[in-house]
Amino acid sequence: MKGMKFLFCLLTAILATFFFINGKAKADTPNNSVLRYIRDGVKNKGWKPAAEQNWLSKSTMLPKNNYRYGKARPEGIVIHETANPRSTITSEITYMYKNWRTAFVHNFVDGNSLIGVADTDYQCWGAGAIANPRFIQIEQVEVHSKDEFAREQLNAAKFAADQLNHYHLGAASQRKTIWTHDDVSKYLGGSNHTDPINYWNNSAKDWFSGIYTINDFIWLVNQIKNNTLTK
Repeated sequence: MKGMKFLFCLLTAILATFFFINGKAKADTPNNSVLRYIRDGVKNKGWKPAAEQNWLSKSTMLPKNNYRYGKARPEGIVIHETANPRSTITSEITYMYKNWRTAFVHNFVDGNSLIGVADTDYQCWGAGAIANPRFIQIEQVEVHSKDEFAREQLNAAKFAADQLNHYHLGAASQRKTIWTHDDVSKYLGGSNHTDPINYWNNSAKDWFSGIYTINDFIWLVNQIKNNTLTK
């Protein structure tokens, strides 16, 4: 009996080690065509996330309301998209500054640029009365090519990783530190928008013959956060 018990424990340990190693390998290997394309771009084409441009000097008219737990205490990040296939990042920002009383966000991103337009230490007005006092918010501008979409996700993920680090929010996690506007509408309320789901689905289908979800974005954020994207 002792021999059988020893063999059972040994087999259990071997299996646990196998599944740990195999699971880690799978976790580190993206099973997604968009993510593989991004990783290849970084590793073999020299892609780097866009450096953030600071346009806060243009934002003097924006209100500075604290988050619900105080200044510089956001709880996560909301990902939006503009739902306008004809706009550019500069036209979107110009429109936002002219119409900030209706809505504004903290940052805009596309395939080439990341632009800060409102101070992330204070709340913005982009996802409804429940989400606004909690979250930093970034708007993805619709882009029109495979490379642009991949690089936009890289730029947005780098922004998210930087905010998680700066505000000591921990790892990227769905509906904890990373939310889509669709998540906000479904799980918090105060809004009925579903972005960026359709934009991500259509772009991934058209250019990568696949899908791209919030789980894929979160994987990318954590890879950047942990400096393991190309490993």
